Amino acid sequence: MTGVPPGPSDAKQAVAALSAGLTRLAEQLFQLDTSPELALAREPDRLTGRSAAVAREASDLAASLWQRYPALKEAVAGLESALAAGDRAEVDRRLGPRGVTLPDGSAARPAAVLADLEGDVNKARAAADRLARAWRDVVPRLDGAAAALAAVAAEAAALGVDEPELPSAQGLVRELSALAATDPLTVDPGPAEQAVERARRRVGTLASRRATLTADLQAASAILQELDRLIRDGNDAHALATARIASPAGLAPPLGPDALERGPQALGPWLARLESQAEAGSWVAAVTGLEGWRQASARRRADAERVLAANRAPVARRNDLRGLLDAYRAKAAAQGRAEDPELTRLYGLARDTLYGGPCDVEAAGERVQEYLAAVNRAGSVR
Repeated sequence: MTGVPPGPSDAKQAVAALSAGLTRLAEQLFQLDTSPELALAREPDRLTGRSAAVAREASDLAASLWQRYPALKEAVAGLESALAAGDRAEVDRRLGPRGVTLPDGSAARPAAVLADLEGDVNKARAAADRLARAWRDVVPRLDGAAAALAAVAAEAAALGVDEPELPSAQGLVRELSALAATDPLTVDPGPAEQAVERARRRVGTLASRRATLTADLQAASAILQELDRLIRDGNDAHALATARIASPAGLAPPLGPDALERGPQALGPWLARLESQAEAGSWVAAVTGLEGWRQASARRRADAERVLAANRAPVARRNDLRGLLDAYRAKAAAQGRAEDPELTRLYGLARDTLYGGPCDVEAAGERVQEYLAAVNRAGSVR
């Protein structure tokens, strides 16, 4: 029933629980007071921003705990004395809502004060831990970024290149490191690490391309030869189509035998300049230019393959029709109708159109279809 004073057994249990709680609290306060995490928060004036606020919270809580703890300790000692003396009224009074007089003049039950103090111990520890985790995470990561950046700068210097990502990455690492010294909670090392990684990849790529530059130039020369062959094949296919096919459709204009040697981005002279730069020691310019050359050569290859495919198509269509006609001639023979007058007539028309020159592919296609249809009809009649 609410408000009824505890009986003797309940009072003993309450005092025993308070005594055990006080012992536990004393150990928690000692651990908090000696923890390196709280030591980081004891000088909040040296910090700024969020870190200063968290440090001040932890420091203020710790100071408040040590101010309130003696009042609770005194109250529990009084309870133990009253219980030992058998003074039930004094025990009830000290367990009541004014059992502990706090430094600010307010009063509270000992159990409530104990609960508040233990809750504040946890809050102070959490605030101190939060600040300490930031120190342990942010500072080593920025130190690692600085070390990695120094290695990248050394590699760039050894290569003799001015990497544009380096100055900005160095500035960012310095800025964040300075901020981490006073406000680690606001610092995200991620952007600095990403900037270092970008610089590392760029310098690493340059180093790799320098090592393979000779082989890459040789490969480019082979690409140039292959392009020359594709262009010539496309032009030859154009000449063949115009000679063998009547009014060939879809032909692509020839690129010309000198398509790789003339114009502002002619691939032949461009590659020769890159080779000269590499021989003269200007390997960075050669590496950079070679990337552009590869892109331009890929575009030119796509053009050459498109021209070749378009110009081969009319003759390829004629040849496909020839093959189809011969296949159905064999089918007619297998049906025993090789000498059939109508089939022979249709076959002759189709063959004359296909093998006469220049070949009218459209007309030849129609006559081949007529022959195919006739062979199929003959087969179905049988």
